Amino acid sequence: VDELKECTAKRKLYDVYKEIGNGLENDTDPHEIATSIAQQILTASTSSIVERTSVFADPDERIRQYIDREEHPEKYKGVQYGIKEIDELTGGMFTGQLYLCIGRTGAGKSRMLFNIGCNVAKAGKKVMYCTIEMDAAILQNMWESREAKIPLTDIMRTQLTGYHRRKYMAFLQHQKKVQHPLYLFDIPQGCTTGVIESEVLAFEKLHGQTPDLVLIDYANLIRPMSKYKDRAEMYDHVFRELKEGARAHKTVYYTAAQMNRESLKAAHKGTEHIAFSDAASYHCDSIFRIFADEKDEVNHEAHYEVVKGRYHQGSCVDLYWKRDINWIGSWSGLVKPVTGSKDESQNVSGSAATTADVSDSGRSSDNTDNLDY
Repeated sequence: VDELKECTAKRKLYDVYKEIGNGLENDTDPHEIATSIAQQILTASTSSIVERTSVFADPDERIRQYIDREEHPEKYKGVQYGIKEIDELTGGMFTGQLYLCIGRTGAGKSRMLFNIGCNVAKAGKKVMYCTIEMDAAILQNMWESREAKIPLTDIMRTQLTGYHRRKYMAFLQHQKKVQHPLYLFDIPQGCTTGVIESEVLAFEKLHGQTPDLVLIDYANLIRPMSKYKDRAEMYDHVFRELKEGARAHKTVYYTAAQMNRESLKAAHKGTEHIAFSDAASYHCDSIFRIFADEKDEVNHEAHYEVVKGRYHQGSCVDLYWKRDINWIGSWSGLVKPVTGSKDESQNVSGSAATTADVSDSGRSSDNTDNLDY
């Protein structure tokens, strides 16, 4: 059987070789040739991902597993977001599933994906962050801003002075000792689902395991390996192929997509407001919408609504968003502004909201030696 599989793989590669030759002889566009053969190369493997079983298979093992789940539920949790409200709502992110964050331009989609990646990596799990929209250097600065709690613009414009400059330098020294498994893959052009697939395979060979979380920022900038007639079909193929990747590698894929203009007028925002194609939602296991208005920005708040989810559809959680340092997280332990009052900048105690300073609370002196990252 193994010899037969090897012969089949060789035959597939030989067919690819012939297709390249024929294409070049006929003066076919090189990009068309590359797109056509990429998927064939990725599938020319001696191992099969098909698993054959039945509903009657090994009931003793399922009894053992059920009891183990009862006694050790922590072993069967999904990959945790690291944001208390979302983890309590969803139970985490589960392998083999495709997750989607939607929102209008500037709503915080990329920031949300980035914060999820930071939290998961700090929990010790391997994160593969595929950035198509932003340069990897910006993401590195975002990490520094988030973890050191220093305004991103001051870092990027080289405007740090005094305490913040000393704090930044101390943080970079600290980074030499403590490194979290957050791996950046900068794909500035020509990103397809095949490129994502090949990078995941390369990650597995390099690290000896599949990444625990694959973040893709973002889906509207990806092209599928399958041929398509229009944009709607293109995005349908993109999300289908991403879903197939999550299932084949038994990991979590999380991406983002734009919402269309009609969503601005709609009272209820749903999957039909995903830019270009409602069909994209068919392939996603869970879809979340991130949004915030002007008052939310003043109060350092954002909202994460479940648009599609098997067990929690329609729910919405409030999140703490410190925009200048790119921090999106839980309100737990922070002073949350009272909504609906005449002055929404007032907190529970009646004094002006101080959430902008919460992340730096506890600093007793201007001394970088006392910094705790």
